[in-house]
Amino acid sequence: MRELSLKELQNLSLNILSDVHNFCECYHLKYSLAYGTLIGAIRHRGFIPWDDDVDIIMPRPDYEKFCATYISDKYKVSSFEVDPECRITYARVFDNERTIVKSYVPWNKQEHGGWIDVFPVDGVEDNFTTYVMRFAKISSIFKKVQFGRSSLCKISSSSFDLKTNLKILVKKILFLNGLTLPSLIESVISKAKSVQFGSTNHWGLVAFDSYGIKDYHDNELFKEIIDVPFEQYKFKALKGYDEYLHHIYGDYMQLPPIEQRKPKQTPYLHVYWK
Repeated sequence: MRELSLKELQNLSLNILSDVHNFCECYHLKYSLAYGTLIGAIRHRGFIPWDDDVDIIMPRPDYEKFCATYISDKYKVSSFEVDPECRITYARVFDNERTIVKSYVPWNKQEHGGWIDVFPVDGVEDNFTTYVMRFAKISSIFKKVQFGRSSLCKISSSSFDLKTNLKILVKKILFLNGLTLPSLIESVISKAKSVQFGSTNHWGLVAFDSYGIKDYHDNELFKEIIDVPFEQYKFKALKGYDEYLHHIYGDYMQLPPIEQRKPKQTPYLHVYWK
């Protein structure tokens, strides 16, 4: 098997994103490019040159409809709600025909290829202090999920040294070989959904601790969606993308130092052509 180059991985992600976009357009589901993918759209009119993943966000109601109904000739969707083998708190749309992923931290018990991430956003409290307290409780459970996922690794893999295999063995014992993960994931999702999207004036990414309490936004940002250029396509983005990105990153138009211009996922996983 040959490992995909960064450009090949971007092209794979782009094809999956295009398929997801077409499905959402057909069934009137709301989504937006997010995080580094949205920065790429605004700053580079496509991928950040060194980026190796794609992120989109959906309001929880649209997200649940998407996970339950998405169908494609080429790709599959996996989320805890629809896939008993899934071990993450959000969804991924993945290729399973042409590529295969080898990862140190598994997220699904079944074999899968390259993917894009689909994050649900939920309603959050208008009282920021109350939100912070609830987020801290959810985040503590989410960290256990992240820590326990490596209990799904196979021991004595030729990919790991003795020290790494011993760590995996300890985690297998602590998490009963991954059996306790579903209850932890279910707890994160249940607590994240406890404030219905649209029932308050704010929303955030509560089921995934990426940018922490920075991911707290006004509902107005999600009320209007616009088209933004991305490579040879146009995809959807929050009309208030500038406020959204500034809130999380500050001056997102400023390029990072050269030493930080490197892929985020590649050190931890490898995608190969079958």
